[in-house]
Amino acid sequence: MERIKQALNCKDYGIYAGICRICGESYVGQTCNGFSKRWTNHRYIWNGFINESIQWNDKDELRDDGDKGAPHSHHLDKHKDELKSKKYMDMADAYLVQFLEKPNKNKLDIAENF
Repeated sequence: MERIKQALNCKDYGIYAGICRICGESYVGQTCNGFSKRWTNHRYIWNGFINESIQWNDKDELRDDGDKGAPHSHHLDKHKDELKSKKYMDMADAYLVQFLEKPNKNKLDIAENF
């Protein structure tokens, strides 16, 4: 990851990355509201899905009864064993979040894909 050149805080909008603490893969997203508000939404979905909705059937397969976003899909697809071994996994244990940049709001889509 490149060094961040702007001084950003949790109230800023812009581009952010969630970096998987297990494999280092990144999820890049954007928000026009504020980083804190957006990441809180990711945590809310994570807590409802990862920690309450995951159930395993007798064939050791995941039964997916919830709506999941990209950070959640990543862990279900790539880190099934880690999820199974823990009764509860906090999103802070799964991802490190970094605020990357604050482009003009009308250029968020371009900046996210750069």
